[in-house]
Amino acid sequence: HSDIIWPMLALKKLAGTQIQVTEQDMQVGFERDYGARVKARLILVEGNIRHANTIWEKCQAAPDDFDRIAREFSADPNTRPLGGVVPPIRKHGGNKQVEAAAFKLKTGEISPVIQIAENRYVILKCEGFTDPVVTDIKSVWTELYNQLLEEKTQESVATVFESLKDQAKVTNYLTRK
Repeated sequence: HSDIIWPMLALKKLAGTQIQVTEQDMQVGFERDYGARVKARLILVEGNIRHANTIWEKCQAAPDDFDRIAREFSADPNTRPLGGVVPPIRKHGGNKQVEAAAFKLKTGEISPVIQIAENRYVILKCEGFTDPVVTDIKSVWTELYNQLLEEKTQESVATVFESLKDQAKVTNYLTRK
């Protein structure tokens, strides 16, 4: 109790005094947790842009063979055996470029090559959209508010802890340093 619970409660008390959940936070959280998602397949390409463009051209030439192309060329070991199937892509849940491209696609369309890091590219194929889990934010307002408050508290706790760590001065009396 004294090693984990009390310090965590103290950090929460220190960090939690200035936390506010705004209307915009609520809207973003609602879209992230309850909004529609894009069902997609993905090919991860590691290498240069020319290699990614070559694979993209193969996808454009034979869009119905996207799963075969993903099995053959994707560098992602988790999605490769599944033909590039990824969990549905949600808004505000990960890489902003991938999200933006995914939500612009129509069913059956293939995205342009998307750079996600240096020498890492993604090609998406939209397979449809999921229905929103909840359509009225008011029906989940309280639980969403509490969840966002907890998320912001955890972020603030991490910031306060880092600040305290930076301010701390350790004196080792055994080595006199």
